[in-house]
Amino acid sequence: MAQYRHEHVAAAEYRPLPGAAGTERVSGSAHRFVTTITAGMLVFLLAACGIRLETTPPSEPIPDENEITRQAIVNDLALIQQHAALSAADVSDEALSELLSSIEQVAMARQDALGGTYVSGLPDAGDPTASAQDTDASLPIVTEADPASTAARLIESAARVRSSLDIAEDPHLARAVAALGISHALEAQQLMKLAEVEIADPEALLPGEWTTSEPVLSDEQFVALVVAEDYAGYVYEVSAAMREPKSRTRLLSYAKLHRDQAQLLAEMAGVSQTANDPRRIAYALPFQLSAEEPVATNKEIATITQSVEKDLAADYLTLVASVAPADRALLYDAALASARRAQTLGASFDELFPLITGGDAIHALQSDSE
Repeated sequence: MAQYRHEHVAAAEYRPLPGAAGTERVSGSAHRFVTTITAGMLVFLLAACGIRLETTPPSEPIPDENEITRQAIVNDLALIQQHAALSAADVSDEALSELLSSIEQVAMARQDALGGTYVSGLPDAGDPTASAQDTDASLPIVTEADPASTAARLIESAARVRSSLDIAEDPHLARAVAALGISHALEAQQLMKLAEVEIADPEALLPGEWTTSEPVLSDEQFVALVVAEDYAGYVYEVSAAMREPKSRTRLLSYAKLHRDQAQLLAEMAGVSQTANDPRRIAYALPFQLSAEEPVATNKEIATITQSVEKDLAADYLTLVASVAPADRALLYDAALASARRAQTLGASFDELFPLITGGDAIHALQSDSE
């Protein structure tokens, strides 16, 4: 510490002035001057001695609902990536290895698009020796994996997405996460089929039915869906009529599903059997028919049936962002149902939603709300 000499004044040398003036308090200005000088000397002395007045260290911010949702899906993606990478390196079937590698790469791109694992840059408050690098979120390190475990991770993620769709406050983030959940369900389905594995009770792959009669959508949205669902039913009916009898069963079953859904939505919109009912007797179809070729080809039928399901899936998925948080799962289930039918009809999962096939698309989707 720097050395300071203090001159002692003997008590006998102190002589207060006689009378009241000698006993008066120091005036306000003089008092402030003395206080300032004293505080300045104190700071200087503390600095000279190497003593520092500590401030409260910064603490971890409390994540809001949007960040909780984001972190959960990023953690899921990290685990999926690890399982897929290990599985791809351990299988001999080329097609299966390519699918697993694709799942790994897509999971990695989606993590980056969603901002990656949260790192605050703050040391651990409970460990004074910790550094900023020690604050990375710790996820389980996967050491063993196979196609079945990878499919299980995908299914778990899809189930978690559906059950937590009401958490995020940002509707655009909720829609992006819903798209990822549907994608994981489709990837799991494709992986299970190619690897010939089964997962016990994969409820996440089974969309729920539209069980509510509450008007969760606007009248315009209801009417638009009525037309889309009724059109899909008509497409299947005409397509079934052009196929061999043994090939009609699935098409007719899908036709009934869409006609029933159109009727339910028309009733909810209050337009069923009214002058405002938008359904038609027939719709124009893009088949290239002629006297020589009066029946659509199998390829044309496959293209249009996949298309109506992909369009409906995208319609329902888009509406996730426009309904109350409690109703998001309803639209998710409807989107998943159409997406699964499209996949069954031959559409690959990466064709279904452009907004979930790459990182830039997810980022753009989130930017819509900014």
